[in-house]
Amino acid sequence: MNYRERLQIFRELTTAMDQLRWPDALHLAEALCMSQPQDRRMYEAIMAAYIDGGGAPDRAMQIAAEYAACLSGGKGEAGLDGVAHFYLGRIALLLDDGAAAEQHFQAALADLDMPAWYRGATCSIYATLCRNLGHVEQAVELFRASSGYKDLAHGKAEEYSNYLFHLHYLDKPPKFMYEAACGYGRLFAHVKQYQHNRDKVKKRWRQRGKLRLGYISPDLRFHVVAFFSYAFFHSYDHEQFEVYCYTNCIEDAASHEFAAVTDQWRNVRGLSAAEVANIVHDDGIDILIDLAGHTAHNFLPVMAYKPAPLQISGIGYFGTTGLAAVDYFLADPYTDPVDAAETNDQWFVEKLLRLPQSHF
Repeated sequence: MNYRERLQIFRELTTAMDQLRWPDALHLAEALCMSQPQDRRMYEAIMAAYIDGGGAPDRAMQIAAEYAACLSGGKGEAGLDGVAHFYLGRIALLLDDGAAAEQHFQAALADLDMPAWYRGATCSIYATLCRNLGHVEQAVELFRASSGYKDLAHGKAEEYSNYLFHLHYLDKPPKFMYEAACGYGRLFAHVKQYQHNRDKVKKRWRQRGKLRLGYISPDLRFHVVAFFSYAFFHSYDHEQFEVYCYTNCIEDAASHEFAAVTDQWRNVRGLSAAEVANIVHDDGIDILIDLAGHTAHNFLPVMAYKPAPLQISGIGYFGTTGLAAVDYFLADPYTDPVDAAETNDQWFVEKLLRLPQSHF
C-alpha cells in the first residue's frame, strides 16, 4: 500500500471518529495498522480509535509499543515528548495499569512545550484517575487546571463543571463554593443572550392557551434523575401545559417511554450549545427546566444563552449553577430550611423556589 492510499484511510478514520462511528473507526484503524504506518499522526489516530472505540486491549498495546519505538529514536522514554506520553498513558488506562498511566501523565505535564489542548486533556484524564485512586484534592486541582487550558468550544465549561462537582467531596465552606460557582458564570460573560419581550411572551401564552415547558437533561434514560422526575412527564395537565424534552443521551427503553407521553422529544446529541439554544428558542419554550446542574454532560452552557424567558434548575444537583441566566432553583424546607440560623439563599445566584413539601 502506498502513502496516498494510507493517507486516504487515515482521513476516513478521522472522519469516522469525529462522527462517533466507532465500529467503522475500529475497522479503519485496523486497516491503517496493517499498512505499517510510519506517520506519527496515523499512529495517534489508530490509538485514539482503540481507546475511545473500545478496541481490543492487546492490539492497542502492540500499537503503543510500535508508536513509542517509532518516536523515541532509540532513546527509550527519554526520547518521548508530552503528547506521546499522553497517548501512552491513555493506553495504560485501557490496560487497567493505573501506575503506568500516572507515570506517563506526570511525564506529559513535565513537558512545558506540550500544546495547550493536550495539556488540558492530560489534566482531565489524570484528574479522573486521581479521583478513582481517592486523591480527591489532586483531582480537583487538575480539573480546574484543565478548564484553564481549554476554550468553550473544546471543553472549558465541562471541565469547570467537573471542578465544581468534585469540590463537594471536600469540606469547603459555603462562601468558597459560592465564589467557585460564580467563576463558572464568568465563563459566559461574553455570550449574547436571547432577549424576551414580556408583552410578546404573554401574548404568545394567551394565543396558545397553555404554558410550554421544556425539560433539558442528559439523563432522560434509565437514570435516577429521570425517575425522580417521572411525574413531570407522565402526570402533567395536558389542558394547561405542553411538555418538550431535550436530551443528548443514548436512548433506551426509559427514553422511549418519556418520548411517547410528552408533546415533543428532541435528541440534540452532537450539537453545540449555541445550536441547542437556538432550537429551544425557536420552539417558543416559556419555562426551561434544567435537571442536571453541574453533573456529567450537562446543558448549562445552553442555559447561559437564556433561550427561554424563565429558567429553573434543580433535582439533579443541589448547589447553585453560578449562572445569572438561571432565575430560580428548586428547593424545599428540608434541603434549604428557612428557619436555620443562616439560610442558604445567600449562597445561590438563583432565587430559591421552595416547594411546600419535598420537591421530589
